Formats: sequence, structure tokens, C-alpha cells
Amino acid sequence: MQDAPVHLYGATYSVYVRICRMALAAKGVDYQLMPVDVFADGGPGHDHLERQPFGKIPAFEHGDFALFETDAIVSYVERAFDGPPLECRNAAHHTRMRQLMRIVDNYAYPALVWKCYVPETAEDREVAAESWDAAAKVLAVVACLMGPSWMAGPALSLADIYMWAALAYFRRTERGPELIAAHAGLAAWCDRMAEHPVSVATGYEVEM
Repeated sequence: MQDAPVHLYGATYSVYVRICRMALAAKGVDYQLMPVDVFADGGPGHDHLERQPFGKIPAFEHGDFALFETDAIVSYVERAFDGPPLECRNAAHHTRMRQLMRIVDNYAYPALVWKCYVPETAEDREVAAESWDAAAKVLAVVACLMGPSWMAGPALSLADIYMWAALAYFRRTERGPELIAAHAGLAAWCDRMAEHPVSVATGYEVEM
């Protein structure tokens, strides 16, 4: 089954597609990214709706096994392929990893990407003061919870992958570097992640 073709459906601009791409890259999996633009006129198309009935990205296929939802995809990648583990084994590290992943889903992604990066860069409008405040709170919480070198545990994990996919955009905002720099450990982690091979291999267009 490991030798079956792997297809990831989505767009390179997507935070959640990048999470899957980073996980696949970390595992050394050869895969094909199949472009799907959910913002295209008319939506993503009927063929994609057969893979993902809610019309979102990413979707994933490994041979004849199909999945959608990022958390399910990266969990499958962790278990189906060889390569360095992306889930922490220690109970405390594992649950911290899961906590940080959900912080990205529920707080970091909305605050850092949709409330700061998108208005400032894609829509060319001023970011509301309360949005910067929300972003600052997210960063403070993450800085408090993260480990000394990695988000959770002694090595790169899914927590790092999730967090970087959101922070890579936020660093491009006007106040992003300043707000990150307020937390020395988080700033150092960002510098390491920016140069990590899985980040370099999966960069957004704005990072190129």
C-alpha cells in the first residue's frame, strides 16, 4: 500500500493544504498536488465535490483510500508511511501537541490569517485594532505553552507544522514581526521553522 500513488487536492495558498504538504514532506512521501481553487468562479467543481462534499480543501487519496479533513489526513500520513514520527509519544508532549493543534484551528488561524493577513494583504484595508489585540493574545498563549525548542516534545511534530502554516502568513503583516518579537522563544522558533526543509519545500508564493 505504501507504493500506491498519493494525491493531495487543494491550493498552495491554503493553510490547511500546507499542513498536509508539510506532513508529507517530513515523511518523505512522494505525492502529487492536484490543483483545486475553492475561490474560483462557480466553486471547486463537481469532481471535487465527489471527494469533499462540503467543497473545502484539502482532500486526499492513497491508492483507492480517500479522506478529507486535515486532522484525519495527517493522522493517516503518520501511520501509513515510514519516516520520522510527527506525533509525540510521551503523554504530556502528545496532549500538548494536540492542544496546540486545536489552538491553531480555533484561535490562531482565524486571528492571525483571516483577521490580520487577509485584510491587510488580499483586501488592502486597515486591520482593526481589536484584530491585532486578538493576534497578540494568541501569540502570548502559544509562547507560554510551547516547549524550549519545539512546540511540543523534543523534535518537529504536528504542532510545529500546524503553527507554522498560520504564522508564516502572519509574519508578512505590518505588525506581525513586532508582535512575534515580543516573545523571544517564539521568535527563535519562527527563525528555525523558516529555514526548516519542510517549510522551504512547501512555501507559500509570498515566501518565495
